[in-house]
Amino acid sequence: MFQAGEGSTSINVRSLWFLLAYASDVLPKLRTDERELIHKGEHDADLLGALGTVLLARTERRLRTMLSRGYVTQSRPLTRVRGRVDHLQTASRQLMKSGRIQCVYAEHTVDLPRYRYLHQSLRKLSVAGVETALAQRAKQAALTLERLGVTPIEPSAQDLAREPWGRSDAEDRDLVALCRLIRDMCVPEHRSGSSSMPVLKRDEGALRALFEKAIKGYLTFALRGRGSVHSPKERWPLGDLPGDDIAREFFPEQRSDVVVDIGQRRIVIECKFGPIEGGTMFDSSGPRKLKAGYIRQLFTYCQLFASGRETSGVLLAARTDSSTIPPLDFTLAGIPMKVRTVDLSQPPLTIRAAFDEVLLTPNPAAEPEMRLSA
Repeated sequence: MFQAGEGSTSINVRSLWFLLAYASDVLPKLRTDERELIHKGEHDADLLGALGTVLLARTERRLRTMLSRGYVTQSRPLTRVRGRVDHLQTASRQLMKSGRIQCVYAEHTVDLPRYRYLHQSLRKLSVAGVETALAQRAKQAALTLERLGVTPIEPSAQDLAREPWGRSDAEDRDLVALCRLIRDMCVPEHRSGSSSMPVLKRDEGALRALFEKAIKGYLTFALRGRGSVHSPKERWPLGDLPGDDIAREFFPEQRSDVVVDIGQRRIVIECKFGPIEGGTMFDSSGPRKLKAGYIRQLFTYCQLFASGRETSGVLLAARTDSSTIPPLDFTLAGIPMKVRTVDLSQPPLTIRAAFDEVLLTPNPAAEPEMRLSA
């Protein structure tokens, strides 16, 4: 458990794994059986182990085939000319005295940045507190890569960015994406090491983006083709009077966080990671109310993004330690809405239930009086 965000939001490490898994681009790339291994929720207590199992299965299958080969630039002192001669290095290091010259050449090899990244990821997985059998498999796969000629050195971000990808490298791309996700999950451990989470701990914007992407990813799989999840953009519906065209250039586009379409139903979801409540304008010590700006934003977006559909709105926020807002269902100018908070200090099972509730039609049986802070 750790504290994050402006509003002191408590986050369970396993819940963070859950958000990272659904916010990543990995799940859509997995096979159906691999995806169901994660989505069913049976492995929520050990998502790192479940994803590690998928990585090991794919790595072992890749090792049974011929690894991709590519050209890597090398610069070494040799006793014969290969490629081009680096005269500056040869002279400054006085290599000629020992009968050598510095050569720069391209070597055809499997020692590519992608496989070095995979090797180091397997090493991290083997010491990440997973089951002993899985850790042993990870070590064995890393040793196999070494025997095939992969150097056990961490590639730089620049090396990975310059990695040339071909049309036949889709499987290697998926392996790198899976490694990146597993590395992110290996970070939040209660042990000393060189990895840390400064961005996730201090940057509420990064946490909000992670929270929003996780909601989109989860709802996409929860619908299973029965609907669509997207983030549309709309311009303000200005009229056709003189001057409107000029004014339109100065009006910003409005982008919703998450919009879910199920048949003729449309659900507009606004995601907030910070507190959604505050004191009143004149008495900050009084009862805490919903922030008026958030309700205005949700109400405006429900009108702007309706597109002739039966539209409802959801304000979905990560629960902070000081939250006092209960679950709310109400109707605002004929638009059904609800306010929900997700307690990230709870296990993934609770978060799944909260996300699933978003898809339910709001039922404002008892419409509460809306008292909003400024």
